[in-house]
Amino acid sequence: MSWLHTLFGADSSARDPRTDGGTAGVTVDPVADQVSLDVTVDAAALSGDDAPAVRDDLRAAHAEHLDAVVAGEADTDASELATEYATAGVGTAGFTTAYGGTVDELVTAAFDMVRDGEVEAAEEALRRGLDATLSDVVSGLSTYDEMADRDAEYADALLTIEAVLEAIPYPVYMLDANNRVIGWNYGHTALVGMDREEAIGKTAQESVVKATYSEGARKLTLADKVIEAPYRAHEEYDVEKVATPYSDHHVYKDVSTASTLDDEEIEVEFWAVPMFDDEGTLLGVFEMIDDRTEEVRRKEAMESLVGEVTATLEELGDGSLTARAAFGGQAEVVDDELLDIVGAVNEMAANFQSLVGQVDAQTGDLADSIESAAEAAERIDDQLDEQNVSLREAAEEMDDFSATMEEIAATSNEVATAAEQARSEVQTGIESARDASAATDAVNETSEELMETVSTLSARMDEIEQVVEVIADVADQTNLLALNANIEAARAGEAGSGFGVVADQVKDLADETQSHTDEIADHIERIKAQSRETVSAVEASHQRIEAVDTKVGQTVDAFEEIADAVEAAALDIEEVADANDDQAVRIEEVTSMIHEAREATDRVADTADAVVDETATQQDAVEVLEARVDELSE
Repeated sequence: MSWLHTLFGADSSARDPRTDGGTAGVTVDPVADQVSLDVTVDAAALSGDDAPAVRDDLRAAHAEHLDAVVAGEADTDASELATEYATAGVGTAGFTTAYGGTVDELVTAAFDMVRDGEVEAAEEALRRGLDATLSDVVSGLSTYDEMADRDAEYADALLTIEAVLEAIPYPVYMLDANNRVIGWNYGHTALVGMDREEAIGKTAQESVVKATYSEGARKLTLADKVIEAPYRAHEEYDVEKVATPYSDHHVYKDVSTASTLDDEEIEVEFWAVPMFDDEGTLLGVFEMIDDRTEEVRRKEAMESLVGEVTATLEELGDGSLTARAAFGGQAEVVDDELLDIVGAVNEMAANFQSLVGQVDAQTGDLADSIESAAEAAERIDDQLDEQNVSLREAAEEMDDFSATMEEIAATSNEVATAAEQARSEVQTGIESARDASAATDAVNETSEELMETVSTLSARMDEIEQVVEVIADVADQTNLLALNANIEAARAGEAGSGFGVVADQVKDLADETQSHTDEIADHIERIKAQSRETVSAVEASHQRIEAVDTKVGQTVDAFEEIADAVEAAALDIEEVADANDDQAVRIEEVTSMIHEAREATDRVADTADAVVDETATQQDAVEVLEARVDELSE
């Protein structure tokens, strides 16, 4: 139930003029027999045209407090509110103004009660409401007094403006609300070249502008602009308003190029802060200057350095290998480590130029080497083709020679067979000769036996003559075989040298056999002549029987020699046949090796063709590389 119901009863609710939750009323002690005023005080009543700026949340809290105080629901203690007001920069005038609306509402409510005939009740209610309101005001003002006393105590210990400004390690000056210099530290003197004594009391134009700007270059300092519009300087003069988490005050920032009294050009950054009293009245402006000349020069030098290095690298990238970076004008403001970049870039460029030169020379050598390799590969390819043809011809010749050797082997076998037959026939001749010798012993016994023996001997001589002819034919064939073997051995070269020796031995044996065969033929011819003489002169055979016996003995000896010769010839022929078989095997092996060599040559030829193709590809790549190196070298 509201305090209105307490004072006027339930029907008084129609007279409650409150419109929102921010209302306030007046009451005395909340008892039923006491009279109170029906009054409405809201937050809007605390913010008239004459009231200083107060935060909305603080105004609402104050209205709620007054509502409770007037209703008798809270103690008349505004100390906490007063502290918040003072902290927010609102002075005592601003604090007490907030109660004016409440008093107006109390008086208005009292007059309403008087018009209704409730004079005494109105008087009592007004007195109690005013007492509560004034008590609350007094409690708040007491808090202000306590804070003022505390500030006064602190004031004795506070440093002077000059001491504070001198302690700031930056150029600083202060202007009052009338644009007069009231503070100027040594840092500012060092920056602009004007003493504090000369600047104090003068306007900003007569001091700061005169010391830092040429005639007509700048009309207003940042502090001037802030004095002209302390709350809207950023809107009026296009300067930067800086939001900082460390202060609720307005902070402004600007940059400019200035000069000292010695005409030294400097790059400066300005910071300006307006200062207000407890009533919100502008007291002056604090401005701090940061000389950024070295920083700006360093930045410009860095940009110049980066531009120089970038341009040099671009020239190198475009092929200008003689490009070098040069930097000197502002080197004193750049760190040595950064200046080393110039040397490093130039060293890199020199190394790159040298490397390109080496690559160019090596590329030329490589091109020559590849060209030589290509020519050599082509020659090898041609030689391999020729070698392949030669190997193919050699293989064909070896195939033919192998066939010839097979024929020779077959002939050798036939000769060996014939020799074996000749040996058998010679042995038979020996036996016949021995029989003839026995017959000569019996010639004396009977002529018929002699005639038969002579006839038999003649027949046997015919057979021997045939054998001799066979032996002669074998010797001729052996001689021809040896000749052919020598020819083939000569064709085979070193590989056929051993076979040639054997062929020579076979030829010698054949010649010797031929010689003995001729001799045997002569003997046979004589024996036949003698046989004919024996037949025609059988009567005289007795006288010549001893000679015949001697001749028969010689014939036996000759046959034995022939047998030995035929045996040796047979053995040699067998050796020739064996050697021929071995040679045929070796020829087969050589032929196989030649075929393998031809296949290997084919593979090598294929590889050589691939080498030629790859060499051509490398030659093209080297030509492209030479062109690119030439582009870099131009």
